[in-house]
Amino acid sequence: PKATACAEFDYWKSIGRSVKRGEKGIPLLDIDSGRIKYIFDIRQTVSINHSISEVKLWKYDSKKHLNLLDDLIDKFKEKDSNLLLSQEDKIDALVESNVRGKFNKIIESLSDESLKSIQKVDLFNLLKESVKISISERMEISYQLKEENLSLLSKISSSDVDKVLSISSNISKNILLDLGR
Repeated sequence: PKATACAEFDYWKSIGRSVKRGEKGIPLLDIDSGRIKYIFDIRQTVSINHSISEVKLWKYDSKKHLNLLDDLIDKFKEKDSNLLLSQEDKIDALVESNVRGKFNKIIESLSDESLKSIQKVDLFNLLKESVKISISERMEISYQLKEENLSLLSKISSSDVDKVLSISSNISKNILLDLGR
């Protein structure tokens, strides 16, 4: 529940770390291949040969990254970052633009059964909420959960829930990677 830096087994090995014996990975569905892959948190790893292989974790700094938020928002050309005053508004605009960019792919991946039982605007709000929760947690900024946006999860099939959450995870990852550059 408190994982901070997760990666696949091979990535940890490539940077001089090994997954501790007996550790259980976090299963993730890889949408592209349709297979389960496992990731491990940094706390589940140790340095190989006791060499120093410190992993620097990216940390969000509102003063340092606020201009970067503006640049990323302006890249989408949907909103003018100068009109967004609060950090929350900027994050909301960035998340919305990223979700909108992937929305057709999401719609195409869902079953007809799920699509009949939901409205697209509700799915859009679910994805936005999921991404905002994820990046707010990683950025260590407070975010007030809007539970009504998550209620849609009970209306779609479990395989489609996996797809939606996997895509949400990828969107979150891409936003955080952009911010970390």
